[in-house]
Amino acid sequence: MPVPIVWTAVDTLPTWTLTDLDILKRLQYSLMESLFNTNADGINFLTTRTSPAELTTFMNQRQQNFLYLTGAIVVRATAASVGGQPSYNYPSNKIHARSITWQAVDSSGNLTGKPKRLERTDAFALSLTEGDPPGRPRFFDDGSAQPTLEFRVSPVTSAAGQFRLMMVPQPVTLLGSGTALSIPDEMASALHFGVMADFLSSDGESLDADRAAFAESLYDLMVDVTCIMLGNDPPQRKQSDRAGSGAGGSSDNATAAPASASS
Repeated sequence: MPVPIVWTAVDTLPTWTLTDLDILKRLQYSLMESLFNTNADGINFLTTRTSPAELTTFMNQRQQNFLYLTGAIVVRATAASVGGQPSYNYPSNKIHARSITWQAVDSSGNLTGKPKRLERTDAFALSLTEGDPPGRPRFFDDGSAQPTLEFRVSPVTSAAGQFRLMMVPQPVTLLGSGTALSIPDEMASALHFGVMADFLSSDGESLDADRAAFAESLYDLMVDVTCIMLGNDPPQRKQSDRAGSGAGGSSDNATAAPASASS
């Protein structure tokens, strides 16, 4: 069982201008769902092929997937480590851990020495070091062998210290009623293209495989451009992959993980 630790947020989420309603309005035009002789309002659709609620569900999935793949928004948090303990909980709003560092704390509670970054590894590799004497942790694992909101370190710490986490946080849940997006305005088109791909690939009268594939390619392009802008490696995709398919699943289970940011 992990040691319950309390994380203290260092950063707050930034706020942006564009809202979920703005994306719904764009989708109305792209899907030809705006009423005749009326500007799109994101609420009243021409047909019953879809609804604001369905498109908003797709939008929430794509927003989380986009943040996971790109690391467009990261926040920092700190927590005290416990000597001799290997497993810890993550903050409840974590999607993906970009990096974890550890720094020793002296008897007066002051940070001492230089912070050291832990190397991400898998459960097997971590097990090879778990017999090492307690000291400074060098590795951590939060992969499939660990519960979603837990991580394990090795070697265990020999004394008190502090973890510093850089993570992609859970975005705000969009309701389709004017909620501000959790991704920068410049990247909001990714949601537009991603939602179009999801809708046009759904079974039923809306199915349009060619348009869905084109929209998906534009979503992938937005992901890659964002990664390059941020100095991250774009995700590697198989030919058969659809980058955002099922994006609303559990965190850290998306198609491809972004490269870890430096401490």
